[in-house]
Amino acid sequence: MAEADATALVDAFSRGLRDRGLPGDDPAWRDWLPELWARVLRRWSLVPRPEDLGAALAERVQAGERPIDLERSMQLEELALACACAHGDVHAIAALERAYGRHLEQVMAGVTDPRLGPDDKRQIIRVHLFVATADRPPAVGQYSGRGSFVAWLRVTAKRTLLNAVRRHEPERIAADDDAILDAVAAGAPDAELQVLGIGYRDAFRVAFRQALAELSVRERTLLRQVTAGGLSVRDLARVYDVHHATTARWLRQAYDALLARIKVHLAIALHSDEGGVDSVLSLIRSRLDASFAGLAAPEGVE
Repeated sequence: MAEADATALVDAFSRGLRDRGLPGDDPAWRDWLPELWARVLRRWSLVPRPEDLGAALAERVQAGERPIDLERSMQLEELALACACAHGDVHAIAALERAYGRHLEQVMAGVTDPRLGPDDKRQIIRVHLFVATADRPPAVGQYSGRGSFVAWLRVTAKRTLLNAVRRHEPERIAADDDAILDAVAAGAPDAELQVLGIGYRDAFRVAFRQALAELSVRERTLLRQVTAGGLSVRDLARVYDVHHATTARWLRQAYDALLARIKVHLAIALHSDEGGVDSVLSLIRSRLDASFAGLAAPEGVE
């Protein structure tokens, strides 16, 4: 273990204890923490940030506890893995899924709903465990280290899926579709189609919903995740375990497919050939493109 890492781990741990009003200068901790770090590296073949692990441990120590108490009462190596996952370490997330993926698959098999396929369930669990949202941090960071990590993981995954099933009502799906329309179009259809009359605005919204229903499950899910779900392209990369440039490309393909289908359905609704609706789409295409580019292009992606 590098001396700098050892110092950072001990300093973060000691600082965390002091912030809680606990003594942070006990030599026993300074002797024990580097040993724990070495075990973590051997177990998972990854290097969590020492500051993150030190802070997480300090949050969980109870008054009067010493290293031997933590060894007896906590799953420390699992806590270190959870801590690294909570901070977005893709290698840690991969290690967790290798070690505990079969348990998650068993949970998924036990929660049935015809509207949720295996990929849907897997993504719901990954988002909840590994992705921060506006109202909560990644759930994996809530593991206390006390008690079985496998049991905690299974309970958390099952509760997440059951909650998703309860929320997955037709009204919510319709609301999500409206959120995609509002976010991707950014208000452009109503603003731009105003000059064409209400019939065109209504036709566009009907065409939009029909087009969305015809997308593949992944295309529709991606659009919902970045609009109704509020996920970034980098968040999606963690969910799907790919590079963020890949999820940006997927989103562009989903958007292009959506727009092509809107054109077809709008032509039907307006009793015109596809060429006849180009003037309608041209009024909104540039704003749609600009709005979508803001959703789909992460920093650093060409």
